[in-house]
Amino acid sequence: MASAFFQPAFAALTRWWAPDHIRALTTVTLAGGLASTICAPLAALLAGHLTWRNTYLALAGNLALITIPAHALALRAAWPQAPRGGWGTVGDAATVARSRPFWMLATAFTLTSLAMNTHQGSRPSVASPRPPRPAGPRPASPREPQAAGGVSPASGLPSCG
Repeated sequence: MASAFFQPAFAALTRWWAPDHIRALTTVTLAGGLASTICAPLAALLAGHLTWRNTYLALAGNLALITIPAHALALRAAWPQAPRGGWGTVGDAATVARSRPFWMLATAFTLTSLAMNTHQGSRPSVASPRPPRPAGPRPASPREPQAAGGVSPASGLPSCG
């Protein structure tokens, strides 16, 4: 999958098509979105008619028939030299670590990671040994004696009985 990521494609297009790289990036983004809207229903259709192995083989063959010739024809250009200047100078690690852009980026990554992990923590794990309990009071099992006030001594939760 690493060869199909947008990041390497964007890096190459920015270098090859500079200074008119915005048009190339937009084309790749729109083509990727169109491919997603076509490939998802196509994969579902194939999965409905073929076994899962044959579905993967059909999708892999389709990917090979489209991308191998496209890469062979389109990626013949030599890698251009990096542009001189324009991006500013890069300081040493200590200077970069004290810069405002570095801390803004580090904060954005941290908050994104926190949000994603918090979201994942609110869902039950696929590998959890038992399903999550439903919300609300749980009825006392026949083995649990009822304490005064309708609270189960084993769980500390109010009982329904």
